[in-house]
Amino acid sequence: MSDAEQRARERGSLVGDLEAGAGVLAAKLRSGEVLRERLELAARLGHPEARAVLGLPEFDASQCDLHAFPPGARVRVLIGAARQAIGASREAAWRDKREQALVVLEAWVLDPDPSRRPLVRDAVQRTRWETEGVDAVTPVLVAASEVVQGIVGAAPLGLTQDAFEAAIREVCAWVLGLGDPLEARAEARRVRARRAWDARELERCGRLLYEPLRPAQRVRWAVSILARCVEQAPEVSAVRHLLALAASPEAWGRAHTAFYSLRELTIQALANGGDPAYRALLELAETTAKVVYNASDEPAPFHYHRGWRIPLRAWAFAQQRDAAFRAGLEPLVLEP
Repeated sequence: MSDAEQRARERGSLVGDLEAGAGVLAAKLRSGEVLRERLELAARLGHPEARAVLGLPEFDASQCDLHAFPPGARVRVLIGAARQAIGASREAAWRDKREQALVVLEAWVLDPDPSRRPLVRDAVQRTRWETEGVDAVTPVLVAASEVVQGIVGAAPLGLTQDAFEAAIREVCAWVLGLGDPLEARAEARRVRARRAWDARELERCGRLLYEPLRPAQRVRWAVSILARCVEQAPEVSAVRHLLALAASPEAWGRAHTAFYSLRELTIQALANGGDPAYRALLELAETTAKVVYNASDEPAPFHYHRGWRIPLRAWAFAQQRDAAFRAGLEPLVLEP
């Protein structure tokens, strides 16, 4: 097939031409660009062009057994369906809390590091759904099912037809190598974070950046920002102590005590007035201590959203310094 013919078929596929789309997939199958097992999975998920290539009858979603899908595809179908359900709600607060849970879950699917387990567990708890057994069995599949079933408010096979079919379309794109909607949403969040920073919507910026990070990444992000600010501030032994213990994960639990030492200094600074940069540095260090302690997974952590305030605290300090410092700080904030 010539390049011109290939492009023509791809254009046909984009506008819904079943025959052209099937031709594109058949060519990709022959070339090895699409593996047969992925084509078969897409067909099982109901992708019309994939079914046409394999000579299968028209898809009947009501007969589809979600439990028969491989774990990765099943999780993604559940996520896609949850997003459809969330989008249909008019309750902003309801949507907001469940969006937070999905951000954490999607980050786990893209990067299934064991350190994300507590974050998924906490996301489930914040949506007030049952979480027993999440850590005791296959992490991604079971945690995803628990989170998403809670968010949707229904068992997997009880999803509405429209939500299920929309989720299927999203997953098929990933299966066939046509793009990963989860990665696209992650990139869109980074773009929104940049816009929020530019608009000085700093807590919103922090939320967009902080939520998808692993615990260790959260610590590294907050500490790198604090360390840059320390370079432009008088020596404060309590802040230096925090930076030292943050360098050793086994010491993160001691950040709870470090926070209260910093808090005493902040209270004194507020009472005495004086240098606003000093107060801003202490407040940034306090927030960093909370991030470090929460990453330790010790009992009674600080409120989960405290890390959202890192950009706000960093900007408050940067306002006391020159434009060159602010320009140098910005990439540390926006590229965790």
